[in-house]
Formats: sequence, C-alpha cells, structure tokens
Amino acid sequence: MSTQKSQKEMEYENFLKEFLEDFYHKIAYHSNIDDFENFENKIIKWIRLADEIMYIELMVNHQNKDLWFSSIIGFCYQYGIGKCEIDKSKALDSYLLAVNIKDEEKSMAEAPLRTVQSRIFNFQPD
Repeated sequence: MSTQKSQKEMEYENFLKEFLEDFYHKIAYHSNIDDFENFENKIIKWIRLADEIMYIELMVNHQNKDLWFSSIIGFCYQYGIGKCEIDKSKALDSYLLAVNIKDEEKSMAEAPLRTVQSRIFNFQPD
C-alpha cells in the first residue's frame, strides 16, 4: 500500500487549506467583531454559498479534523449546516476537542520540566 497521497487527495488537502485560510480572513478582518449575531449570519451564508455538504464531509474525514476543523464542525452542528442537524451537545463536544488537544500538548510540553523539578527538588506535582 502506497503512503503517497493521490492527486485527488492532494486537491482536497489544498482545497481545505484554502478554505481554512479564507475562513480565518472572514474572522480576522470582520469590521465589527462586537456584532457577533450579524457575524454568525454572514459566516453561515458564506458556508452555504459553497458546496457545504462536500466541505463538511471533507473536514469530518480529514486525518487532522480534531485539530484543524473541530470548531467549524461544531459551528455546523450548532446551526444545522450541511448534513449536520442542529445538535448543541455535538457542537459543544466539537468545540471542546480543540481545547482538549491544546491542553494535552501543553501537558506533554511541560512533562520534562516536571521530571526535572521532581528530581532536583524532590517535588511531586498534584
């Protein structure tokens, strides 16, 4: 079995990267971030203008979905976009994936420091 990505997989990968970049720009350059209701409506319209079902399927099936797309997938569950029916519980679970991943990365990064602390100071973290 080849580990190289097919041409179609590369196209999907590039497509998703462009989607993320465009989504980021929609958020970063929104003129009035205090107007969240209007902002949410604009994002919903923007996603629905595209082939939302294809986007969502690509995101859900992507190997880095938890890190790259969990918040967008949560947004889709929150507002019933694409094949996602409104499900606040699934939305929250998706939103929390990114937070949990960051906590795990932080914990892994701090592990060597905790080891050194425990050896030098006979310190046992909680």
